Amino acid sequence: MSNIKLLSEEDFIPAMEGEAAQWREHYVKSGDMTATDGTPLRYYKAKAPAAKGYIVMVHGFCEFWGKYHEVAWYFWQMGYSIFFLEQRGYGYSGGKGSESDVVVIDSYMTYVEDLKLFMDSVVLTSDASGRRFLFAHSMGGAVAALFMEDHPGYFDEAILSSPMLMMKTRIFPEPVLTGIKLYGIVSGNLTKSAPGQRRWDGVNVFETSSTQSKPRYDYQFSMRCEDVHYQTYGASLSWGIASMRANRRLLRRAGRVKVPVTIFAAGADHLVDQEGYRIFAKKAAKVRIIEFPDSKHEIFNSTEDNRIRYYEEIEKILI
Repeated sequence: MSNIKLLSEEDFIPAMEGEAAQWREHYVKSGDMTATDGTPLRYYKAKAPAAKGYIVMVHGFCEFWGKYHEVAWYFWQMGYSIFFLEQRGYGYSGGKGSESDVVVIDSYMTYVEDLKLFMDSVVLTSDASGRRFLFAHSMGGAVAALFMEDHPGYFDEAILSSPMLMMKTRIFPEPVLTGIKLYGIVSGNLTKSAPGQRRWDGVNVFETSSTQSKPRYDYQFSMRCEDVHYQTYGASLSWGIASMRANRRLLRRAGRVKVPVTIFAAGADHLVDQEGYRIFAKKAAKVRIIEFPDSKHEIFNSTEDNRIRYYEEIEKILI
């Protein structure tokens, strides 16, 4: 890596509490915007000196700004201004349901609408010039794909990390989804925790998590324990239905994506079905898939050798 020291397991916590914390204090600014339906949304941004361009970051399911402190710091060191929106229902953004640890959404197009407003009212009004990148992880990858399909021209290139283009549960037929939604409405369970989903209980589950770096897991887990805003933990029926419909829509319309897309694929991913990557790649204009055969879902929180290769590949894209 050129002029960037990637953090080892031993270096991570001291750096996050030291040098990286100082970076966040001096360069990262938070702000709030209001979605078209009145929902308050929190965002973060950091302008890089003599920036080469900017990177808009779209997080995944049950995530928040703190989980990306390291990733954003590296992007900034690579010479890019960063913009990060905590999507509705997560972090300090509004939109949580009656059970605040359960994720509720009507349609992924609501996420897309929020992202477009963020682009128009924050990113494009922040004196941000140069190359324009979209970086998205997991659920954020589905949002990013939908955004690029409906709103071309905003980005020059996209980096999708373990994007949720197809869940392991595959995609139920539309009549089945309609039936599940009707059941949820009639039973009053549509916005409550879906069957099999865990609620927030404050129990450390590193061994069964999507992370292979314990210091990185502990860092974000401690933030969850200390702040109720970060305790989203499971899906509602409405989120599951919306996710499958989003997968169907984005795969059907992938041919609309004309910018180069790099997909980082985790071979030991227990959440995302890589068949979605192959379908997407056949239809979109220019897709490259980079495999990490022994990585779990969060490649940026994988083993050290995977993390080094991950950031080396990203730097090749950004230079």
